[in-house]
Amino acid sequence: MQSYDKQIGTLPGDHNKPGGPAKKNGGQMRLTKEIVNKSMEIFDKHFPHEKKMPVKEKEKIVRFFLQLHELGVQITSDGKWRAK
Repeated sequence: MQSYDKQIGTLPGDHNKPGGPAKKNGGQMRLTKEIVNKSMEIFDKHFPHEKKMPVKEKEKIVRFFLQLHELGVQITSDGKWRAK
């Protein structure tokens, strides 16, 4: 049996708090490799002329838009940005 201070997925002292274990990233969405890779596939699909763009540059663009989404910013089909 694990002691509470070595409990997986929690911070010390957070195992009894309502709402589950504390999040180290302030409750923000975690940008996993799976999310970034899927987003890069979508980027390639919508911007086929940018296939030769370096992967690092594509990843920076994708991460930028994912972070905007976290903040509640939406980009409409007419190119306007809207905040929730």
